[in-house]
Amino acid sequence: MTDVQPPAPRWRRSTVRTLPEQIADDIGAAIARGAFAKDERLIEQDIAQRFGVSRGPVREALRILQQRGLAILYPRRGAFVVEVSLDALVDLFNTRAVLMGLAARYFAIMAGAEPREQIAEAIAQLTDVARAVETDAVSFIQVTTRISLLISRNCGSESLGRLIEHQNESSAWGSLWQGGRIDFATRERRMTAAADYAALGDAIVQRDGADAEAMMRHLVLVSRQNAVTALAKSRGATYDERRMLGPT
Repeated sequence: MTDVQPPAPRWRRSTVRTLPEQIADDIGAAIARGAFAKDERLIEQDIAQRFGVSRGPVREALRILQQRGLAILYPRRGAFVVEVSLDALVDLFNTRAVLMGLAARYFAIMAGAEPREQIAEAIAQLTDVARAVETDAVSFIQVTTRISLLISRNCGSESLGRLIEHQNESSAWGSLWQGGRIDFATRERRMTAAADYAALGDAIVQRDGADAEAMMRHLVLVSRQNAVTALAKSRGATYDERRMLGPT
């Protein structure tokens, strides 16, 4: 039996984060995939009906999307989609690779015993999730997100942690990553990524900051390639390959 994910629907419901964040993640991921046209209106009532919620959480979700640069809200007119170019998404991944690479270096060198134990547990959990036949991309991403948060919040640099948190919450990254099936679509891919995370864990155990940084950058840049390739296909769009910086 092949391990093939079905096409992602225009709307899908997540099971983590606050309700407005869930809605924003799902709609934002659909915007990133090209399921909405540029300047298309996001109608509150339609969204509320699709998600089975009142209009209050939808209004908050639309404000989150505006904060992330995926929608613009006009008084008395409503919310409209902002198209995010593939070049901009490549930039997001490139920035992520630099920030998380540095955080992994700091973490490997400076993190205390408890965060190290938590990372080891999360990486072991990721391996188990990757092996499970019933796992999907979103379940896998939930664990990788936990690993990233552990590293960024325990890297020993408040300023770096704030930069990463800002990207998580105030850019298209949150919607793209939390709600989108843009990577880890197959069991083979998840197993490869889990092995790379295990190598990251080994570098952390050895307190090897350089190797931890290199492995984290590798993880992000491989996801960049997979995600941008998939999004270019789904959108029928192109991107500037000169932006694909760094080895994968």
